[in-house]
Amino acid sequence: HPLMPLGMPTIIYGDGGSAKSILGIGFGLTCLLPWEANPFDLIPPPKSMCPLYLDWEMDLPTFKYRLQLYLKGHSLPAVEMSYRRCYLPLAQDLEHIQNIVADTGADLLIVDSLGAATGGDLNQSEGPLAFFAALRQLNVTALVIAHTSKDREGDRGVYGNVHFRNYARSVWECRKQQEVDADDLYIALLHRKANVSKEFKPLGFHLSFSPNSLLVQQADPTTVAGVIERLGLKAQIRALLKLGPQNIHDIIKALGKPKQVPPRLSELKAAGLVVLLPDKSWALSSPRQEGE
Repeated sequence: HPLMPLGMPTIIYGDGGSAKSILGIGFGLTCLLPWEANPFDLIPPPKSMCPLYLDWEMDLPTFKYRLQLYLKGHSLPAVEMSYRRCYLPLAQDLEHIQNIVADTGADLLIVDSLGAATGGDLNQSEGPLAFFAALRQLNVTALVIAHTSKDREGDRGVYGNVHFRNYARSVWECRKQQEVDADDLYIALLHRKANVSKEFKPLGFHLSFSPNSLLVQQADPTTVAGVIERLGLKAQIRALLKLGPQNIHDIIKALGKPKQVPPRLSELKAAGLVVLLPDKSWALSSPRQEGE
C-alpha cells in the first residue's frame, strides 16, 4: 500500500531507462521479506508474499545482480526471489507459468514487460484481452511494467491499446531525472488511475548506485522535471511555496489560472497548510506532505 491492490493487476509505465525494472525488484523484495522499514515508505503485507519475476527483457545474472544491489545497499538478509526468463507471450505460455506458480507458491507476479508479454500488435485489442485473460487465470497480485506512448507528449499513457489501462486496477506513471554520467537518479511515481481506492499522492525516490550496492531514500517527487505540471493546482501552489514566500501576483504569474488560484489558496489556508504573512505574501505553514 498504496502501490498495489491485493489480488489485482497494477501497471507502472514510463520511458525506457527510467528504472522501472529496478523498482519492480525493490517492490517485490518489500513484499517478500516483508520489509517493514523499507525506503519506499510503502506499507508491506502483514506476512511474506512469494514474488515470481517473469522476465522478457533481462537475464538471470542481471536480475541476481540487481537483487544483490538492494541486499548490500540496505544490509538485508540473503534471500532468493523466484525467477523465470520468458520468450513466448503470457497467453501462449500460460500452462507452463501456471505450473511454476503452483510449484513456487507465487502469489505476486512481476511482469517485465507488458509489450513482450502481450505479443502481436499492441495497438489492437486482441493482445491486451488475451494478456489479461491469462493473467486472471493465474489469480495472483500482479505488478506489470510497461512503456509509455511516444505520440502524445504532455498526455503520456501506457503504450498500446486502451484496454491495457482499462483492465489494470491501478496505474502509475514513472518519471526519472538524472544528470549525464551521474550515479544518482530521482524517480517520481504519479497515480494515473484508481479503480479500487482513492487516487494517491505522488511517490518520490532517490536512488544512489555504486558498483556493488544500491541505496534508496525517499525524495520530493516535485523535484523531477514535469511532475509539478501534472499535479492539481493546490499541489502546484505548495510546490511553488517550497521555494519561499510568494505574493499572489507571483503565484498567478508562475501558475496561470488567475480565477482559480485565490480560492485554492483560501482552501489551503483553511486546512492549515499555508499562511498569509503580514507583508501579504503566502508561505507554507508546515513541512507536511499530504496529498490534495
